[in-house]
Amino acid sequence: MIWGLGSLELRVFKTLCSEPQGDYGKSMASHLGLKESAVSRALTALAGKKLVVLERSGKRKLAVVSDASHALALKAFFVACPHVDAGVLAHSSIRVLSGLLFPNASVARVRRVGFLREITVRRVLSKLLDAGVVGRRSANDYYILLPLLQKAVEEYVSFAVMQSKQDVNGSLISRGPYGFIRTGAEKVPSFMTPTGLSVLSEFGVKVIQTDFEDYYYNVFGSVKRPCLEEAIVHALLRSTLLPSAREASYALLALHKNKKKVSEEKFFVVAGDLGVEGAARQSLEFVDAFAAGHEIKHSVGDDFLRVQGPVFPGFEEFKELIAQYG
Repeated sequence: MIWGLGSLELRVFKTLCSEPQGDYGKSMASHLGLKESAVSRALTALAGKKLVVLERSGKRKLAVVSDASHALALKAFFVACPHVDAGVLAHSSIRVLSGLLFPNASVARVRRVGFLREITVRRVLSKLLDAGVVGRRSANDYYILLPLLQKAVEEYVSFAVMQSKQDVNGSLISRGPYGFIRTGAEKVPSFMTPTGLSVLSEFGVKVIQTDFEDYYYNVFGSVKRPCLEEAIVHALLRSTLLPSAREASYALLALHKNKKKVSEEKFFVVAGDLGVEGAARQSLEFVDAFAAGHEIKHSVGDDFLRVQGPVFPGFEEFKELIAQYG
């Protein structure tokens, strides 16, 4: 499914937001000055994205805003900000906004996360700035200005990630338009690519094999086989959510074993795209301190996924892990 929202879809949805009891396609078409067939197509598209529900009322279809969290979040934004033209959020805007969900969002990050050309990113950002829904802290640091819009974008892309996994069961983490799933399924869609613990053996870490594999994907484009830096960050991402040292330990082993090969710049770029720069920084500090023989403690992390941040092993435990798996 194409997860972008068309300008007509958004106009129709915004109109529905002001109709608590719903509306019919014919009356909405008259109100918007559009053909009924065009409104009908927009409603069908919105229903496919679970933003509206179409109910039969005699021979006619009554359209109402869905009670799904992403629909309610988008409705809350339009109700609170009626002055914002719905068309501002159309087409590539959702892709661009999804790249602004984490701090220090640059044009380059938005381009990577949204699978967009730089010229498109700059054009859309200019439009969003003019509309007053996006702000800029510096020449290349953008952010979503309105909290309700931030919430709406978060909910919408999270829904897209969830829907895109189809019928694959597993533990899913949504980070912007990226989905990270651990599953025991024998077969997964072709757009899901192995990552994290499932590929660390390619970088010299003897990961204990289980019945589960880690995959990732992006709802806006096809992801490639992860490089070293990506594989480590993807393992760290899961460790920031779980009260277990397993993922963090394997990530640290890969970082320790490949320290001379890892590009720190790329490592932090990947971590920044997923909002886990703090975990990445702590990991490098741990490996550097271990090499120098100066043990450090990480009691509190600064990532907002989990207050404690990743759970790191002690130095003695890490020595044993290196002997066994490194």
